[in-house]
Amino acid sequence: MLAVQFNGYTQKITPEKVPATVKQAFATKFPAATDVNYVLKQKCYEVTCKDKGIGTSANFNATGKWLKTATAITESDLPKEFPLLLPRTLLVSRFQK
Repeated sequence: MLAVQFNGYTQKITPEKVPATVKQAFATKFPAATDVNYVLKQKCYEVTCKDKGIGTSANFNATGKWLKTATAITESDLPKEFPLLLPRTLLVSRFQK
């Protein structure tokens, strides 16, 4: 099965095309970031990187205001009680696939 989702206009951009306010805000929030890439999604800048070796994605508006961050985690990073917090229907569908 192939799932494709379109959430509007997305364009990978070079660092030169990213506003200085965005680059400065990102550098302040993630000073140890490596492998930095920029994507323009509608009017927001998504910056993907490795932060201390962990895959991270942060969104900023054009003025450099931080909007959100997503961090990759592995199943082993979750607390052992985590399955107890999920609805049973979600667990069943997740493990039946």
